[in-house]
Amino acid sequence: MTVSAVDTSKAPSAESSNVLTAPPKSSYICASLTAETTEECIRQMAKAVEAGADLVEIRLDYIRDPDIKQILAARVCPAIVTNRPLRENGRFEGSEEERLGLLAQAGELGADYVDVEYDCVSGLRTRGSAKLILSYHNYTSTPSLEELRAIHDQMRASGADVTKVATFANRVTDNLEVFRLLASVPDDAPCIGLCMGPCGLMSRALAPKVGSFLTFAAMDSGKETAPGQLSIDALKNLYRFKKIGPTTKVHAIVGSPVAQSMSPAIHNAAFQELDLDCVYVPLLVAPEDLEHTIRSFAKTEVAGDFAIAGYSVTIPHKEAVLRLADEVDPVAQAIGAGNTLVSVGTDGPRRRYMVTNTDWLAAITAVEDGIRARDAGPEATPAASASGSGSESESEPVSPLRGRRVAVVGAGGAARALAFGVKQRGGVPVIMNRTVDRALKLAVEIGCEAVPLSDTSIFATCDVIMNASSVGMFPDSGVSPVPQECILERHVVFDSVYNPLRTRLVRDAEKAGAVAVQGSEMFIRQAIAQFELWTNQKAPAELMASTILGILKEKERKQFPRLPFTGPATDEC
Repeated sequence: MTVSAVDTSKAPSAESSNVLTAPPKSSYICASLTAETTEECIRQMAKAVEAGADLVEIRLDYIRDPDIKQILAARVCPAIVTNRPLRENGRFEGSEEERLGLLAQAGELGADYVDVEYDCVSGLRTRGSAKLILSYHNYTSTPSLEELRAIHDQMRASGADVTKVATFANRVTDNLEVFRLLASVPDDAPCIGLCMGPCGLMSRALAPKVGSFLTFAAMDSGKETAPGQLSIDALKNLYRFKKIGPTTKVHAIVGSPVAQSMSPAIHNAAFQELDLDCVYVPLLVAPEDLEHTIRSFAKTEVAGDFAIAGYSVTIPHKEAVLRLADEVDPVAQAIGAGNTLVSVGTDGPRRRYMVTNTDWLAAITAVEDGIRARDAGPEATPAASASGSGSESESEPVSPLRGRRVAVVGAGGAARALAFGVKQRGGVPVIMNRTVDRALKLAVEIGCEAVPLSDTSIFATCDVIMNASSVGMFPDSGVSPVPQECILERHVVFDSVYNPLRTRLVRDAEKAGAVAVQGSEMFIRQAIAQFELWTNQKAPAELMASTILGILKEKERKQFPRLPFTGPATDEC
């Protein structure tokens, strides 16, 4: 099935037609309403259209004593009416006859669509003029493509005007089964295909690319009617749903966790600024699934060219990704970790990738700016992130890190990048980690000293402290890997954690009078370098910086917890 971006100007009002007039190649945003009263349902319908929804899903199982006639008379856009029973993760507790009777009533009263489970359609006595959506839900797994095709064909044979296949993704590669189904159905057979759960997010965001008739959206974050559902605002503004089409290039971040990542915000904003036909999505990938994920999404046969055009790589995959790439650039090889996969052509039906590392230079240039600011005096501040993108030359005549002793907290992929960068610039890294064996292993590979994190006397011997662990990351933002009393006024303190904007470590450094370099500096610079590697275009650096800083400042204002210091949260430092 080929698809194109939806033209919302063609979506009819309730008065003009009872079905969407755009061809089945388009993808629409359908707001799933959670109202519990008739009055609230009517208010939510108006709000959904105002927010950008093309149609709404009226959940009768949510509404107490629904006045279906009043609801349908008040609608301002096409409406799908459904009534899910408990066995389908719905709320309707009455008999099957009563449940299907309400759907029949909705059809007779002029509903645009009625949605019923495909194995119950024989019990639906009438649907009036409403179009029929037959649904298949699997809340535990995603069947094979062959099974999905058989179910789809059965629904079509049962008289469905629109079919719906919603499965649960236990891993992101499950999405490909649904994408292949969508690619195989005829253009005159509109199908809604999606995967539920955190691993299924991409199927919702990429509906226009893969040919889904519509995608369901929550009115607001926290108002989801199914696991993994995105909000209308996220679809429209974060993922630019209305701009996505069959030729859109997909970029992604792979990690675990990824829900907190700001990468989709910074890269999608940059794509929009340069008017590039690209989108960036998060992929929740466990360590045991990384190789299968990279290999599966390198293939180009799904929905035209679906192969991922470029990856950001985050915790815990930065070391493992080196063995999965077709090429490894010398810097990533020397560090022993990568954070970026760049497409370098194809090998038959699959893309080839080169792994590189934009973390190290991004972090090092941010810290160097911090040292310069300290040396310049109390009135100076670290340079703006957009002016130091991390894409500059990897060497300079004399780095302010030269000869400086630097405590690097952590022993994972980020710590590798930071320790490598310190040594490249002539500094003296000291690896500090709670798991001493990991610290020693990294120190041997880098060629430096390693000490246990419990030996806090080391901090006093250092000029710079760099946190390369995840300690202090939201939502555990009340903790720090470094005791407050160990931070001295002469220190430059860098925290690679960027969410929250001002971590406990950053705030402690500020209290001590030290120069604090926020993780957002590294994050913005490494993202700018990634963007330029993927697109071969100059990144809109100022926009990328302002996008992330604006989001983080708003998050900090709304939800930053004021928690007491309780020490490191995990052994991952």
